Amino acid sequence: MSSTDTKALWICHGIALGLCTSRVVLRKVRRQAFTAGDYWTMLALVAIALRATLNDIILAGGTTTTIKANLRPPGLLAPDVHDRVILNSKLNLVNRLTVTTLLWSLKMVVLDLCRRLISKTPKEDLIRYSFWGVFAVTYLAGQLAVLLECRPFYLYWQIYPDPGKCVNGNAWLITYEVGNLITDIMLLIFPFPVLFAAKVHWKKKTQLCSLFSIGVFLVAVSVVRIVQGVPNARTQLSRTVWGSVETLFASIVAQVPTMYTLLRNTKQNSSYQPPEDTYRLASASNQMSRTRVRRSGKGDDIELGDKAFGGSDDHYQARGYAERTISPRPADAGGENESTKGILVTVDITQVDKGDARQRITEVSSQDS
Repeated sequence: MSSTDTKALWICHGIALGLCTSRVVLRKVRRQAFTAGDYWTMLALVAIALRATLNDIILAGGTTTTIKANLRPPGLLAPDVHDRVILNSKLNLVNRLTVTTLLWSLKMVVLDLCRRLISKTPKEDLIRYSFWGVFAVTYLAGQLAVLLECRPFYLYWQIYPDPGKCVNGNAWLITYEVGNLITDIMLLIFPFPVLFAAKVHWKKKTQLCSLFSIGVFLVAVSVVRIVQGVPNARTQLSRTVWGSVETLFASIVAQVPTMYTLLRNTKQNSSYQPPEDTYRLASASNQMSRTRVRRSGKGDDIELGDKAFGGSDDHYQARGYAERTISPRPADAGGENESTKGILVTVDITQVDKGDARQRITEVSSQDS
């Protein structure tokens, strides 16, 4: 691989862009409102595109970290090369700031999903604020390490005399990767207590645990990035390749669990073939043509809405219920828990004839009034 080969850069970032874009598009196709995780995904999209572009420019023109000592004295570099190296060195600072923003945006995507698993529980606020605090501190530490490593500041783009080791960004790399490891491990551990407590079939539980376990690979990449990054500080391509791999795995960890749900529900809708009178689907909210809170026949349930299917003879009606409880309990396959919507939530669809459907709607409306 040559020193300016950008294949790995664009392959990794291209896949990452595809994953993030697919999530946003699927959300629109499903006609669902954007979540906080979706907005963080949009920010990550911008950061991924910016990082790939900046790295491509930097690899093509080089920075002050890649200039050989015998070419540093004034007059040895062509004027256009000299100016390009200075510009690229400044862009490299922007690139480092973008890397941290990109990775922490994807962490917020994962946190938004995990937060839903503990929604309405007594420790929800404590856990959420604790994560926000750790994320904020580690993010700021990484960004400050970019800006404070070289003093005076112009050393970041100085060619002659040699600005020294500060331009290598080793302090930044170690600072942000240590914060990266801490937060990745926190996010990796977070969902498992909820998943282990969920009353679902062991196959389903294993499947869900596997989805959240892919964060192990991201932790491994972070370790490798620290180990190889410091000794190869002046080899821009080496850092770029491993940084690209890190971006790819971070995008996979952030997007795959949500895309799994969106694709699963889309597939179920497109292949809907009612073989019997009662069905179990994956997500209550994704099957509703409208969400209208009404009292159901059960005193402790809230009916979220209904959707009709079928042709001229058969009529199917889907209704989702969210159980109203005083003490939140772990989600199970038989009752809808808002904290695991789209992953552990189910909805019943029962076959009714049109006359009965009208009568039942009238009865419910009468009860509401």
